[in-house]
Amino acid sequence: GSPATPGGRAGDASSPRPIFCEGGPTGLPGLVPETGFIELYRIDPFFAPYPEFRLARQTEMEEPLAELFLSFGDCSFGEFEGQYYGKDEYDSLSLKVDRFQDYLKNKAADLPLRPWHFEIDPYRRHSLIAATGVRFSHNLLGQVLKELREFLLSETK
Repeated sequence: GSPATPGGRAGDASSPRPIFCEGGPTGLPGLVPETGFIELYRIDPFFAPYPEFRLARQTEMEEPLAELFLSFGDCSFGEFEGQYYGKDEYDSLSLKVDRFQDYLKNKAADLPLRPWHFEIDPYRRHSLIAATGVRFSHNLLGQVLKELREFLLSETK
């Protein structure tokens, strides 16, 4: 396959070069920290308008680079004294993940992505901090970023 196209819009010479240009797309997974998230715009400046997109590693697996999580964003939601809050934001994030997967399906892009979400209830009061996105093999990172760029451009048309 051809290497991933560097970020930035075509003909935009003012865009800083993405970090991954240094080692090529194969060096991409090494940029994802062992713990925590890295914002996609730190890997590829194309994603600067989308600070909500972040990457993390699956740390429970023996091979440290085995799987990556791509978060489409996070939100707080829950219930307090019978009132629900944040559900619209959570549903909106989940819908964005679904639209990305539908986009790939319609394109016949055969990327083995799986939906992923993470929820934490820090105060044990049915209030959740949630992140949602997709998970995939680290070998697919360059391809996933290429498809995500194209998806985001198609969403803004």
